[in-house]
Amino acid sequence: MNLRSIQYKYGLFASLAAVLIFVLLNILESGTNLNSKIIGVALLASSIILWIIPVFQLKKFGNVEKGAPYFNTNNVVEKGIYKCLRHPQYLAYMLLVLGFSFVSQHIVIIVLSVISIFLFYLHSIDEEKFLVHKFGSEYEQYCSKVPRFNIIKGVLNLFLTKHQQ
Repeated sequence: MNLRSIQYKYGLFASLAAVLIFVLLNILESGTNLNSKIIGVALLASSIILWIIPVFQLKKFGNVEKGAPYFNTNNVVEKGIYKCLRHPQYLAYMLLVLGFSFVSQHIVIIVLSVISIFLFYLHSIDEEKFLVHKFGSEYEQYCSKVPRFNIIKGVLNLFLTKHQQ
């Protein structure tokens, strides 16, 4: 089994859990806490933004060959959102299922969301192994500068770096 096929095992299960959550949202009775629903909608909106931006930035800065998928980069992308986060799309998926949890307020959705988030986290670790294999020390240096998911730390690092220059 090669690195790329190993990497997909967690992503597949996490994606299936996310789809199951979406299906169950339409079947199960949801909670009535309005504040929770507002937080959920905000998380869902954030997830959409965090998912869309990298599609364009990977294509633009990743030296992707014409016709290849946007994620098939030929260099480490350290511009745009990738200055603040190593895995904005995985964070987007995590926020998506978390948003579903807040909107539904149902224990089944919450449990599936926690499982899905954990699997996306494991998937990101496998993705990083693949990227270290593909890009070597350049990617390791990038990892030492940019957090995996902590967008607040990433923005603060970016802000502090700009003010030190």
